[in-house]
Amino acid sequence: MKKSFTLRILILFLLLFGFAKVKAQVTIGSDAPPKPHSVLELYGEYKTGIFGGLRLPQLSTLERESLTGLDLPESFGLMIYNTDSNCVEYWNNHIWVSFCDDKVVPQQPGAMVGADTVCLGSTNLAYSVPKVEGITYTWKLPAGWIQTGGGNTNSITVTAGNNSGTITVTPSNNYGNGPQQTLFVTVIVVTNSTPSPASVTLCPGTTQRYFSNSVSGVTYQWQSSTDNATWADIPGATAYDYTATAVAGTTIYYRRNIIHTCGVISSGSVSVTGTNAPCASGTFPITPVAAPVKVYGVMSGGNLVGSSTPTDSLTITFMNCNLGANAALNPKQQMAYPGCTTDITVFGGWYQWGRGEHTHTFRCDATPNPAGDSRFSTTLVPNTGTPSAMVTSDHGKFVYNSSNWTDPAENNSNLWGNGLSLGGGGNNPVKGLNDPCPPGWRVPTQHEWALLGWEGGSMISTTGDNVTISNMVTLAKSGLYWVKVNNGVAAASFLKGNMCGYALYDKKTWDIAVSTNPGYATGASSLTADAAPMPLMFFPAAGQRANSGLSNGIGIDGYYWFSTVSSTNSVGLKFQETSVTFTGGGGRAYGFSVRCVEE
Repeated sequence: MKKSFTLRILILFLLLFGFAKVKAQVTIGSDAPPKPHSVLELYGEYKTGIFGGLRLPQLSTLERESLTGLDLPESFGLMIYNTDSNCVEYWNNHIWVSFCDDKVVPQQPGAMVGADTVCLGSTNLAYSVPKVEGITYTWKLPAGWIQTGGGNTNSITVTAGNNSGTITVTPSNNYGNGPQQTLFVTVIVVTNSTPSPASVTLCPGTTQRYFSNSVSGVTYQWQSSTDNATWADIPGATAYDYTATAVAGTTIYYRRNIIHTCGVISSGSVSVTGTNAPCASGTFPITPVAAPVKVYGVMSGGNLVGSSTPTDSLTITFMNCNLGANAALNPKQQMAYPGCTTDITVFGGWYQWGRGEHTHTFRCDATPNPAGDSRFSTTLVPNTGTPSAMVTSDHGKFVYNSSNWTDPAENNSNLWGNGLSLGGGGNNPVKGLNDPCPPGWRVPTQHEWALLGWEGGSMISTTGDNVTISNMVTLAKSGLYWVKVNNGVAAASFLKGNMCGYALYDKKTWDIAVSTNPGYATGASSLTADAAPMPLMFFPAAGQRANSGLSNGIGIDGYYWFSTVSSTNSVGLKFQETSVTFTGGGGRAYGFSVRCVEE
């Protein structure tokens, strides 16, 4: 017991004072001194007959990569045992070197070289990592990118797609894959959408504003083409939008270029077609197309009187277009046609009441100078009281600066027949010898026109002659729907320059159509679509030529002559976006539209 206590005191003494001067060289596992060139010597036999070795730190590749301070000089030569590759590795100041040579997975490649900001669609973009012999490189690109060269080498070429993302390269050998190297790349995407709205057909001189998506940091350049293939810059057209002007009988294509750091991007194209704008009423052959309208009325005392019940025996057949217009267009096509102020295609001609010839009905110019225009004259046509004599002596020019075009004005109020007034008796109008309608057709009476709304002149009440229309769609007492139309859709108002007017639908057809598609009644759905109901007729707001020779009201007012007269004036229909009246009219020198009815 005493010896054990003494031994312990001796060991403590050695621990405290025995190593004050420790040698710089150490031997472990033997009493033999270390060799002069050794700092540390290990011997494998640490007990008699029992042998051992040096155990290095055991690290996986992931754990090895978490080591810090490897950039310090003191780290060079650091050794570990890699539990993934089962090999001893040492750090050579650049990579971990395995004592197993290539019998381990590759190291992570060095930094990737290549552009980190590229343009959409850029080609021959090069990306690479430092090359290590015996290593295969597998590349992964962002969605939409295409590798065009390099295969599985350390350097590739690519074409950029439209997605930003990470380029990844994975090194591999026979023993597996090494850590990946990555580079995030941003793609500059500049979108140049096809200009809006879509291609249009317009009246000559009418403009259409086009625009596309707005892009910051770019330059715009609009271009035009006559064949949609060869393009030329439009001088000064470098704004976000562009306003094109329609040229008569010509189609011009437009597109917008965006110029930016990645080059030039062209949009899709749109076209603007200018109508030929025929201006002489004789341009279209008069080939009438019937538009029968079942009238809500009964015969009473020899008069055609309005009723709330339709009768098949009372059917008025109107021509499907204005006199002088193109009868080949059905009402839907008329509503979809551009509202050219000088075009007779839908509007037809302007007729001075009582004249039978068509030369004076032109609408070539919206604002002519009558004093210097050979188509106008202040000379009144002599009126001998014989209609046939008037026809032969008519000079064919539009008579202006007078309330009437004949001399004297009051003679022969039957030039267009004996038109019945609203309360007039009889139901057998006679066609006048100067009636401009083709054979089998005549100018309708005030009485016949009013039956489209209501006998008495009002579509809303049984008295009065003005009809207030505040809604897009009005059900008249005739049982017909009067629908305000602006460029093919039901509208709350007319807009000058558009194809505006009233479309008439029979009640049954309209109600069925609206129950299927309520958008017809609100303007949300086009009345010119294939599935839309076909109206009985369309009355365009063709305007008038005043007795001054100047035109007005085109696109917002409609004026239609009756065969009915009032003293030295004549009676006609007038409509606007808020009212329809069957007791309009005025001096016979005014140029109004004519809608013929079948005899």
